[in-house]
Amino acid sequence: MLYVISQYSTDRFHENRDRIVRVEFNNQVINPPQNADFLAENFPGIEKVSRIDFYNSSPSFEYGDKSYRFSNIIWADSTFFDIFSFRLLQGNRGSILASPYEIVITESLASRVFGNGSPVGRVIYMRNNQPFTVTGVMEDPPPNSTIQAEAVGSFLSVPWIMGFSELGELSSYANFSIYLLLAGGADAGLLEEDIYRERFENSGLTDEDEFSLTVRLRPLGETYFAEGVEFDRGIRKGNRPFVLIFLTSAVFILLIAAINFINLSTAAASTRAREIGVRKVAGAGRSVLVLQFLVETVILCLAAGIIAVAVVELTLPPFNRLVLANMHIDYLSGFLLIVLSGAVILGLVAGLYPAFYLTGFSPVTVLKGGTGTGPAGGLFRKVLIVVQYVISIILIISTLVVTSQIRFMKNKDLGFDSSNIVCFSLTEQEQHQSKDLIRERMLKHPGILDLAYSNNIPGRVMMKQGFYYLDEVNSFYSLPVTEDYIRLMGLRIAEGRDFIEGSIYDRENGYIINRTAARMIYGDEPAAGKRFRLWEREEFGEVIGVVEDFNFHSLHNDIEPLVIYYRPDWCSVVNLKLRPGSEAEALVHIENVWSELFPAASLNYYFLDDSFEYLYRTEERFGRMFGNAALLAIFIASIGLYGLTSFIVLRRTREIGIRKVMGAGELQVTAMIVGDFTRWVIIANIIAWPLAWYLMQEWLAGFAYSTTAGIHLFIAAGVLAWLISLATVSSLALRAARTNPADSLRDE
Repeated sequence: MLYVISQYSTDRFHENRDRIVRVEFNNQVINPPQNADFLAENFPGIEKVSRIDFYNSSPSFEYGDKSYRFSNIIWADSTFFDIFSFRLLQGNRGSILASPYEIVITESLASRVFGNGSPVGRVIYMRNNQPFTVTGVMEDPPPNSTIQAEAVGSFLSVPWIMGFSELGELSSYANFSIYLLLAGGADAGLLEEDIYRERFENSGLTDEDEFSLTVRLRPLGETYFAEGVEFDRGIRKGNRPFVLIFLTSAVFILLIAAINFINLSTAAASTRAREIGVRKVAGAGRSVLVLQFLVETVILCLAAGIIAVAVVELTLPPFNRLVLANMHIDYLSGFLLIVLSGAVILGLVAGLYPAFYLTGFSPVTVLKGGTGTGPAGGLFRKVLIVVQYVISIILIISTLVVTSQIRFMKNKDLGFDSSNIVCFSLTEQEQHQSKDLIRERMLKHPGILDLAYSNNIPGRVMMKQGFYYLDEVNSFYSLPVTEDYIRLMGLRIAEGRDFIEGSIYDRENGYIINRTAARMIYGDEPAAGKRFRLWEREEFGEVIGVVEDFNFHSLHNDIEPLVIYYRPDWCSVVNLKLRPGSEAEALVHIENVWSELFPAASLNYYFLDDSFEYLYRTEERFGRMFGNAALLAIFIASIGLYGLTSFIVLRRTREIGIRKVMGAGELQVTAMIVGDFTRWVIIANIIAWPLAWYLMQEWLAGFAYSTTAGIHLFIAAGVLAWLISLATVSSLALRAARTNPADSLRDE
């Protein structure tokens, strides 16, 4: 519940959250900066506009004689603090971030860099010794904020970041998220229509092209769980299916616990039957007895709730690691009230049936030594046991299917060779200007086989650009690279050729497209040699080659059209192919070269394999969550099964004694008791399998490439559930089978 509350309370601390929206044109988050000017100047329903650049996030800086690195920095307009409710501890809200080279830092960063002194007015130095003045200190963003930043730099500083000389050059830099604060009473839906109409009239599109222009003002409260939006990165993201499945699993486990209570309470009826009979004879009405049992149950649940809070405190750190969260219990926020209220509700729900069942006994029957229980009560308890095992088997199957899908994704041939490739990014202008020197120095080590530059790596969201072909224009994913990238990545040429090293023609006019793009544009015709050009280039070039399809996005997505072309000035990622067996020595060489060339800059390298596997961290969380939930569900169900078996064996003591007198052996008696429970598990499997199959098919439908939920997984789950029930029941059954019949029949 704490996790679910934390997920659905995201961004609720902003005072104007109901008036804050994010602008999405053509289902994309990113915009050129002039879009913000267009919105601010033309629509009176917009009160404030702020551009935010999330993507230059971790530069280094110096203060005094020490170097530091921002864990995350964003760049925004001066209206940022007017729109969002990040508390400003120091600085003038009216003028903050209004000039170039200004920066606001968080309280924790201020303490780390400046100690107890005030940082306002202090100067830090970023790349190329560019001074930035600290003009404010903000409170650290709370964990439930989608915007997580250690510093906010002024938007007017972005031209310097990109190496531009003036603000106007940013018009080609479509990398800004735009947030609006709507005027009070403004209707976001009507404003969307107005923006669409204005954009369409000024776009030069014809009516036939109208479908290609879309406008969405997404409320701030929806951005955390938003799906299917392109370039939606930089902010903290949630996964609604994960939260809902987590909540469902928690409800299932509570249901199993409640079923245990109902089963054990009704099975133990004989221990309280005489008390109930005496009280009824003494004049106690049924309503009084029902109330008594409900109060007892609620008190029990309240005690369990208090113990649960203590357990949560102890287990919260590992749980945070499991769900990638940063939660803590705020005892002043009404959390305890929610827990206690939940305990009362659970107590009432779980105690209602036992209360009416126990108080329904006939006083005459129970005072004569009867238990008041009948076949209907026994059948109901068996149904509840089956329900417990249905839930447990579904969770076990889900765990096995999720684990199988994760294994499938990690082992699938992606269409390129990602092994032994180390990547790191160039974040400063000096580093970009030293690409030839970096290549020369890195390749001197025999453990480094190859080096290529690219604009991005497979697995990350790639940019889209417009391309002209066959008198048409379309937007495709694009990957600017240097000429040795195809070779380094092991991409397979299906048609035509690779870039020729040193070829001026290829650099200016050559394009390599993937098989999907070739099929979409040219059908079955050969693509090599066809006219093709990037929208910003004046002269047509040609498709010089076609590569076989490879998964440049995660396996959640189908392979889409991709254009690879030579553009070294847009390449900020260094890709190095290491010789197998020489990785350690090569990494030492990489670090040494970097520290010699750029002593003030830290190096953050990673293996491409690890980066791609990171895409499936949500599925790994699913797997761990289902596994833990299945273990807990089976454990609770086994406790209930053990208790219920004890009572059943106790009630059948006379029957067992008679059977043994009639010649039944220990094995036969044990098989009789175990056989009853085996039938329940079989029934549970018959119910659970189709339900689990449907749920897992729905989940696997979210992947373009998926494994199959094979029958072997279902059989394994069923056998596992049966073995656990067998281990739970067999010891009690064996003990009953070994009881001397003379002892069990003596009182008869």
